[in-house]
Amino acid sequence: MPVTIVDALEDRPSTRWAQQRRDFRNPRGLKYYYALITTSTGIQLYKSPDGVTWSLVSTLNTDRLFCGSMDIYDDGTQLIVYLTYGVYYTSLTKIIAYRRLRIPDDQSDPIIGNEQTVLAANTNGIPTIKRDRNGYVHIVYLKQRLYRIKGIDYRYGEPFIMGTTTINPNDTPNWSTPVQIASHPNIAEYSAYCAPILLVFGIGGDTGGVIFGNRTSTGTPIIQGRNIISFDGTSYTLGTITTIDSTLGAGTMLRASFGAVVDENNYSHLIFDSVTANQAIKSRKASVSHTVESWLDSVVVNTTGGGGTNDKTTLSINTGVSPNILYGLYLISNTVRYRTSPVDVISWEDETTVTDDTDSLSQLNVSEKQYVNSIHIIYRRNVSQYTVRYYELVVYVPPPPPYLSMAEETIRIKWIRPVAIIKRNGVVIAHCTPYTPFRVPRKVEVIVMG
Repeated sequence: MPVTIVDALEDRPSTRWAQQRRDFRNPRGLKYYYALITTSTGIQLYKSPDGVTWSLVSTLNTDRLFCGSMDIYDDGTQLIVYLTYGVYYTSLTKIIAYRRLRIPDDQSDPIIGNEQTVLAANTNGIPTIKRDRNGYVHIVYLKQRLYRIKGIDYRYGEPFIMGTTTINPNDTPNWSTPVQIASHPNIAEYSAYCAPILLVFGIGGDTGGVIFGNRTSTGTPIIQGRNIISFDGTSYTLGTITTIDSTLGAGTMLRASFGAVVDENNYSHLIFDSVTANQAIKSRKASVSHTVESWLDSVVVNTTGGGGTNDKTTLSINTGVSPNILYGLYLISNTVRYRTSPVDVISWEDETTVTDDTDSLSQLNVSEKQYVNSIHIIYRRNVSQYTVRYYELVVYVPPPPPYLSMAEETIRIKWIRPVAIIKRNGVVIAHCTPYTPFRVPRKVEVIVMG
């Protein structure tokens, strides 16, 4: 699919922030595409039948300074969309809001619940929303603090979290008392723009984790993580604040750029850009499952890096194959680029560039994982009139009915579940991932695994 334009009248925070997962394709029903962007009219939901032609569904709030976050859940009868939005810069006094959307299988327009004010107008913002494995919905956000040194005001954001008191919440749930994830060492401002990342795990360990930017007491920019051990609808049990990486270079976390996902085995994966220009983009994998507090050594994704500019590095994952495949995405020299790696052993493949214009761009955002066979990317081009661009990255082909078609010299395997090993004379010559057509020489042995 070519790059398409969602809207040409968007405003400055249009697709902020990458961590917030602002686009998806409905895996149920009519399988429409959806994107949440901020325009000159306010924060708006768009839809598309094909990813090419987009139309406005609804203006959710007319405040043009809001940025938003979505998480989706298939309840077995329809798609549920949990949505939050708040101001994109925490020095402004705004509410944090929540909405629940429902998309029946026979329609493309969501049934949009009323706006609920979760937090009254205050210096809170940049919220991210996520449903955990038990059905509770959580919002993490930054609360601005202000302090003065020698007559100069410094602002910084500290991450907080709150959750619904009941599972699978309706349009107007009750919320737990916000809990502070981490404090700031009062050195200089950090994360005034950058949203914390909220991850959730499957059964077998801690509930989830939060990843956020900070600084040490001496002013060094760092990325930290803290586990959410459990949540019961009333209170959180939290883990230990752990420094994930401190090699970001000189500067502040004000322009931090990072993204994270969880794989099929509940291992966390992180990608991050340096704060200083011309340093590498790197990735890390958790050393054990169900944690953001223990990590393996970093692996270089790109040696150049984006140079400390926010919204330019993020991560997605193809969970439709096993092992899952990571997609590390980043903006360099005004182009969208990506590399892939299997999750079991991190090894980044050759770089691919998305063909588009060459105007300045920013605010790269991507779906958390693949939906209906593809990963969905949106970003902003800074042309004479800002434009929100959309790109669908197909990651695998859905399976046709099972059969093997014979040719004189080849067998074409069109359906393999979930993984096949191709052998010739007893020697493995290929591993086929699901749903990927593959041509192999005749007289081979096909072993279907699972």
